[in-house]
Amino acid sequence: MNIWIWSDLHLEQQYVEFPLAAPAQADVILCAGDWTTADKLEDQMRSAIQRYNLPIIFVAGNHEYQCDLSFEASRHVMASIVEKSLHWNQRVHVLDNEFLLYQDIVFVGSTLWTDFLYQLSDLAELPWRVKEAESLIRDFTAIKMNDGENFSPSLMLQQHRIASHFIHETCQRFIDKRKVVISHHIPHEAASADVYQTSASNYLYASGASAFENLMHSSDAPHLWICGHTHQSTDIQIGKTRIISNPFGYRRFKSERENSFRWDYVVTL
Repeated sequence: MNIWIWSDLHLEQQYVEFPLAAPAQADVILCAGDWTTADKLEDQMRSAIQRYNLPIIFVAGNHEYQCDLSFEASRHVMASIVEKSLHWNQRVHVLDNEFLLYQDIVFVGSTLWTDFLYQLSDLAELPWRVKEAESLIRDFTAIKMNDGENFSPSLMLQQHRIASHFIHETCQRFIDKRKVVISHHIPHEAASADVYQTSASNYLYASGASAFENLMHSSDAPHLWICGHTHQSTDIQIGKTRIISNPFGYRRFKSERENSFRWDYVVTL
């Protein structure tokens, strides 16, 4: 299977010129989040299927939730696209702590969020990170819950723990099959680009090494882990797992215009 990989188009903030055709060998589009906001996603996905005639496997990024819809409503809207795509030329698969068995490969998908443990040497600092986080990124003001409250650092951490349990359990369940994990957030601190290593907010982009390192070295390890959220390309091997990202990023920043993004990035399993 040939997987066409991209993420972080951020159509909610910028115009992106898509290629006229998919890479000739591509069998499926895999997008690791931040395509656009949830309320605009259906039109974008339908357009991509009409243009490329390929199925789409997708996990939501944090920016999918930064819209007028609540966190819960955004999830519902994205799930509804899956049902609507039954009547399209190709299917859309939105994986929200779900797996998909496709051509004998198990795709395990989750937004993931993070564990706040990136390069943390003293666990006593974790509560302070939870308090500090609200001032570091827009997620905690731009994402709303059904009750009108803001998405909070404690909720993010809770979502990470649910996702981590799901990923470990699913990889163990399918020990004898090839597995591809897709997450928006970065699963291991070593997969965070050098330019971000000293960023004060990087623990909200990448999990600590302890989150999945044992899994990546085990017999349950996924062959590939495809992520986004970083706006720099990644290709790193940890244990038995190759971690890849191919993010478009914000074109207004020179460093991200030169981040090695490729429209022809296809990985063969």
